[in-house]
Amino acid sequence: MSAHAFVVYPLAVIAHGGKLVTVPATAWTHDLDAMARAITDKTRIVFVESEQLRPARGSTKRQLTSFLDRIPEHVIAVLDEAY
Repeated sequence: MSAHAFVVYPLAVIAHGGKLVTVPATAWTHDLDAMARAITDKTRIVFVESEQLRPARGSTKRQLTSFLDRIPEHVIAVLDEAY
């Protein structure tokens, strides 16, 4: 997850005994390339918050699609569209 992700994500990971991996944000948005590179064989879930993916913040639909295409089949991508 991004370093600026919703505060509940780390709590959920810790509550289930997982290892939290955060990736520094770039210009207050997700660094999707860095997040994709951080995924390993041990990764089970990746959180992507829509609030940090607004076009005004630099992310595009194409970048998100490219990110999702790089995620291995064993990883669940949670796209939080709450806002």
